[in-house]
Amino acid sequence: MTMSGDASALDPDEAAKREFARARKGYDPTEVRVHLTRLADEIRRLRAVEADLREQLAVSLETPESIVDLDPAAISRALGAETVRIIDTAREASEEIRAKAEENAGRVVRDAHERANRLTRDAAELREQAGTEADELRSSSREEADRIVAEARELADSTLQAAEADAASLREEAALVLEEKTTAAELEAARIREEAEAVRTDADDYAATLRSEADAAREQVAEQAKVDAEAEVEAARERGRGMINEAKEARERMIRDLAERRHTSRQQLEALRAARESLIEAFGAARDALEDATEDLVDSLPAAREAADAAARSVSEDLDLATAELDELIDRGATTAELIDGRAETPESRVEPAALTLPLDEVAAGEVENDDEIEAEDATEDIVISESDLSEVDEVDEVEVEVDEVEVEVDEVDEVEVDEDDEVEDDEDLIAEGLSALPEVAEPEVADPEPAGKGRLRLVSSNDGDPTPIGIEALVDPDEPEAAPVAPQRVAEVEELFARLRADQSVDDEFDDDDDFDDDLDDMTSEIDDGPGAVVIDLSASAGDSADDDPGSAIDESTDLDDSQAATQQAMLDQRDALLGDAASGLTRRIRRVVSDQENEILDLVRRNRRLKSSDDLVPSRADQLDAYRSAIRADLREVLEAGSAFLGNAGRLDEADVTRELDEVMASVADWAIDPLRKKLARVVDANEDTSPDRSELVDRLRATYREWRNDRIAELSGDVATLAFSRGVMAAAEPGQKLCWVVDHGGLPCPDGEDNQLAGPVTVGDEFPTGDLCPPAHPGCRCLLVPVSR
Repeated sequence: MTMSGDASALDPDEAAKREFARARKGYDPTEVRVHLTRLADEIRRLRAVEADLREQLAVSLETPESIVDLDPAAISRALGAETVRIIDTAREASEEIRAKAEENAGRVVRDAHERANRLTRDAAELREQAGTEADELRSSSREEADRIVAEARELADSTLQAAEADAASLREEAALVLEEKTTAAELEAARIREEAEAVRTDADDYAATLRSEADAAREQVAEQAKVDAEAEVEAARERGRGMINEAKEARERMIRDLAERRHTSRQQLEALRAARESLIEAFGAARDALEDATEDLVDSLPAAREAADAAARSVSEDLDLATAELDELIDRGATTAELIDGRAETPESRVEPAALTLPLDEVAAGEVENDDEIEAEDATEDIVISESDLSEVDEVDEVEVEVDEVEVEVDEVDEVEVDEDDEVEDDEDLIAEGLSALPEVAEPEVADPEPAGKGRLRLVSSNDGDPTPIGIEALVDPDEPEAAPVAPQRVAEVEELFARLRADQSVDDEFDDDDDFDDDLDDMTSEIDDGPGAVVIDLSASAGDSADDDPGSAIDESTDLDDSQAATQQAMLDQRDALLGDAASGLTRRIRRVVSDQENEILDLVRRNRRLKSSDDLVPSRADQLDAYRSAIRADLREVLEAGSAFLGNAGRLDEADVTRELDEVMASVADWAIDPLRKKLARVVDANEDTSPDRSELVDRLRATYREWRNDRIAELSGDVATLAFSRGVMAAAEPGQKLCWVVDHGGLPCPDGEDNQLAGPVTVGDEFPTGDLCPPAHPGCRCLLVPVSR
């Protein structure tokens, strides 16, 4: 029997291994593969059954031929009737079985053929459906791509508009801040003038009272009182000469300090102008394209810092020349604005400041104790008014600083004020007690008073108009004998005063210079307002001073030594800068990139996952951030460490263990300076967020503002601090055990009182702490001091 059909055309192996085109929409490839495998197994089984049936059929067709040829009669004769009947029955049964077998085999073959055809049709339909779905997916993908491109273009336009709006807002805020600070400075100046007028009125009243009391005392004072008065006058003159000498020394120090402040102010002004121009160029470039704008904004601040540094370096650093110029201007009576500009007005154009006289009447013996001393603090302190907040220098175009000084002149040495700290309980009781101790004698002849302008204490107000400079007006008779040497106790008091002034310059906030000025102003105002007990010395210089009052004569001997030391220190600082090269700018770029990557990661996480609400979920861990910083700046820090080793003359001395140890120390400081403060700010922003909008735009804006503030205000300074620390650690690592190192102050930046204290401490063994508790620079944010070996 012959079997026919198309089932043999379907290969089960081919059906199991058949591959289809993949698409995003359609059937699951795994389920399709499993179904095809099952179909292939079923085809194999059916083909095996078909082959078995065919074999049985062939055998059954071949075997009975010999039996059919037998003659029934022969069989009957041979086997008998019963046997013939059995054979007939068997023959019929075999024919019936053969018919059923043929029918069953045909049915099985037909079923297999039909199933194979059905599978073929299903596979064709599946392939056609997959192709249709692939076409649909391609078209939908193309539409989605067009939509994304359109959204990107809209986002670029909105970002450009936002950048322009931010630039305009910054300009408006800068103008408002400048106007507010100017108004505040004017109000403060008016308040100080009013207070000065009130002090002058009180002083006039007090002087009138003292004169009346002294007139009453003169009527009862005997010849002995006149002798005592003359002795007291002589003693007062000697004390006045001593105070004038002290004031000279204080004036010289204060003039040098004023020169340094003017130098620093000019550097800051030049830095602000250069930074402003660089930022304007960056905002202009931002209008061209979004990618160019992003790159310019990232690189503009380092460029501004470099331009600011270059502008700051362009200002002359010859402090001695600046001191001499200031001394000459002060002698000519220049105002504060002229001191800053370096030009003096003509005598015709300058307005003389109003003088407030604090006369002190002659006091009876016993009214002033012999051990009463005149406070030197009032004679050496300055009233300083800052017109703008130096902490906001990044937001204003120009900064003007005015320094108002208190000027005090010696007007009558024989009239001595009693300090309020002497705790005089009752003036009338003291006068009565002094009078009771004197004998009754005839009224003595009173000598003519000395000409006005000699030996009197005068407080000169400098609040009417431009601030008055500080100087010394020697009103004591030049023919009088030389004053006695200043007592060591007075020298110690003056030194203690200047130590306190230096300590007051330290700030709790990061370089808030305006707070320093306000603190000095409050201290001086409180001391002036102490009433008649406050003793103030005039520090205004006049052109008619004698040759002995030349301020340059007091420092001639130390000028050469100071110049040599300053030149040596400057050479060391220049060598350090040459070794560092562009390390600080490289650190700035890499740290800025780390912060920008972290910002993008957090903002993307905020937008994508609205269920994350706490700072622990959004802000990366401290360890992850430290690893990111380490991988970004490790190479730069290694170069800075090697530069520190080369500065000590031990280039190549650091091995891998030393480098690893020092890098760990530097990275620990990076974590304290950069990671922890920023994490705290971000945590406050996230935890205080109550934004319920779907896109959480308010939280995104606050996070972006926090990162922008951090990049603009801290990264450049942080990079300089890290470079300074790494260089200092390199110097320490390359030093021999027990070697002595000295602290050298870098005056090119902000004032560094901690560095000055450490420099005064002298050599310190490597690894030991300096007086401020620091092992090496920086002593505070922004410190750029240097460690040098003693032998250098």
